[in-house]
Amino acid sequence: MVETTETVVLKSSKALKAYYELLVERRRAAAENPLRIGWTFVVELPPHPAATNDRCRPLPPYVHNGGTFKLILAEAPHPFQHDKQYSQVWVADVHTLGLCKRKLGRVIMKIIQPSFIRLPDPDWCLEVQDYVRPWTLWRTEDEAYKELKPLERSTVPYYFGKQRVTMPAGEDAEVLFMEYVEGKTLQQWKKGRPAHEKPEDLGDANEIYMKETKQMYKKVLLGVHAFNKLGVGHRDIRSSNIIITPSGEPVFIDFARAGCKVDPRKVRTIYRNPLRAVTLVRNCCNQHEDEIIEWSKAELAKPETSWIRC
Repeated sequence: MVETTETVVLKSSKALKAYYELLVERRRAAAENPLRIGWTFVVELPPHPAATNDRCRPLPPYVHNGGTFKLILAEAPHPFQHDKQYSQVWVADVHTLGLCKRKLGRVIMKIIQPSFIRLPDPDWCLEVQDYVRPWTLWRTEDEAYKELKPLERSTVPYYFGKQRVTMPAGEDAEVLFMEYVEGKTLQQWKKGRPAHEKPEDLGDANEIYMKETKQMYKKVLLGVHAFNKLGVGHRDIRSSNIIITPSGEPVFIDFARAGCKVDPRKVRTIYRNPLRAVTLVRNCCNQHEDEIIEWSKAELAKPETSWIRC
């Protein structure tokens, strides 16, 4: 029987079947004893100095010194629902240890649990290359956040790092700990905007509507340019993976399948991140979309002053 899912080699039918049986057994145990609100564990978080840049979001004071803390699961924005997803996302409250327990803040936990990822076919080892290895997911995202360190607490969340945590049923999972970013997703932001089929439906509010749309378009595109310049390409840009903070700044999340160390001169062509991102923002009625496109063309026509090529 295979004992670990980290270094298993799936090049033979025997190894593949043993690995499959291990995952099935662990998934069954996890279903009987799943993660739940209130589950508690202890973790050590590294220190992080206070930011001197005014553009950075402030972190809770406990982050600056680091230390050992008790984490209590508080909510699950993205719990396990089916094996087509690659991870779970939970919010945990951070507490001090000892008798005088105090809540210090919150942290995001992205949990990659091997038995919850779609299992390989145990009878067809020739197609095992289609199986998404759990270790490729956490290694990719861990590398991406390290590459994105200059953008922490502005364009991307602050990254505490990755640790192995034993789940309630005994299975080890790799957990990426990140800053809890207040706000709503771009998807929620769009749903909260005035419904209309044409500009005339908005009446006097049309001007402010377009102004806000252009502002968000600009912020999202500049965010994409910022991480593309660092050689990181995002493979899953969607409205639910962009958080809009209370101050209106976009924060990009979910770099689990990112491309890292890509030539910055080629990354935009390969991943088409600018097009994918701004399409989300300008997805509106035809007239407004045409207006945004014409505005963008006008900006591109003056590269010496345009923010688009920043």
